[in-house]
Amino acid sequence: MLNDDQAFYFSQYLIEIALLDASLLKYRASEIAAASLILASRALKKPTQTWNREMERTSGITEESLR
Repeated sequence: MLNDDQAFYFSQYLIEIALLDASLLKYRASEIAAASLILASRALKKPTQTWNREMERTSGITEESLR
């Protein structure tokens, strides 16, 4: 079973790579962080939904808006 540390570190890695791509500067840091967390969780095939209603309410970012 995967743990949250794997998703966290993979997400952090994706964010660091995103910093090297100038075309991503048009996005807010919070959008890049949210997208990297969702992408990392899906890539690691985490069994639970990562981006839930509580995260949407707190951040103001929906998963649909990140697509």
